Amino acid sequence: MAECRVVFSPHYDLKAYGLEKLHPFDGRKYGKAWALLKETFGGELKRRHVKVDRQIRRDELARVHGGPYLESLKKPAVLAEALELPPLAKVPAPFLERVLLRPMRWATRGTVLAAEAALVSGAAVNLGGGFHHAKRDRGEGFTIFSDVAIAVELLADAGRFTRQGGPQVGVIDLDAHQSNGPKSIFAGDPRVAFLDFFNGDIYPYERFSAPAPNLDVELRSGTSTDEYLARLREALPAFLEAAGALELVIYIAGTDIYEHDPLGALKVSADGVVERDLLVADALSEAGIPWILVTAGGYTEASHRLIATAVTEMLRRWPGS
Repeated sequence: MAECRVVFSPHYDLKAYGLEKLHPFDGRKYGKAWALLKETFGGELKRRHVKVDRQIRRDELARVHGGPYLESLKKPAVLAEALELPPLAKVPAPFLERVLLRPMRWATRGTVLAAEAALVSGAAVNLGGGFHHAKRDRGEGFTIFSDVAIAVELLADAGRFTRQGGPQVGVIDLDAHQSNGPKSIFAGDPRVAFLDFFNGDIYPYERFSAPAPNLDVELRSGTSTDEYLARLREALPAFLEAAGALELVIYIAGTDIYEHDPLGALKVSADGVVERDLLVADALSEAGIPWILVTAGGYTEASHRLIATAVTEMLRRWPGS
């Protein structure tokens, strides 16, 4: 039986002395979700915990992101644009490095470790990550590093994927926003297949067309719980059947589909968000596909509770043998 592991570091939380409050994203939701899991599992969580040993290194970032882009991150104006926080352009670069870039590098390393753990245990959750708007040469949408793409490339470099004649990795992105970062990075790359649910009425206003098994499901603002889950129950098995013997799935599980989220503009209930996550995890486990969950977007105080609720059930369903 698979054992679900949890990857987390206190370094994930964004603590910018109040600057983080300029954006609706809760930069401390990672630690809050971890605290709720500790309340539920106590010492058992320690056994299931994968500690993050370090930040992702520059040479590992460079596997996806070009040197000029990485150098540009020393400029506050570049970060201000990518993070959608214009006041940051006037903040000293060393401060931004410490309170914003460093946590994102820790979380990016966490996604790599989660993928490595899942290939051994069958399932893993990174309580951070899912930075799915960053491109090779540009950060945007409050994301700087493409943790998903970096994990894929580093594991491929290590020879962890061997399938020939079909996609090796699936990216299932159910965040309310389109997966424009990974799609741009892996455009035309047969190793990676995408199932992407997104609200077509909101950012980003890009479209990436790709042949099957890639599958886009474009939703409209106000999509209800019942409609959302019905479309997922239809699309998920179709995608997995078309993709075939995937060796890993990275599930981007943004909670911004929640009905009270100010940016996602969908109407999925709290129970519906959790049901979505378990529906995906169950389908992948039943298919024998190792999977990881990364938390991505979520812009309400409820985000950390929704994450913790879903992960609690995952830890119970996949306790290991």
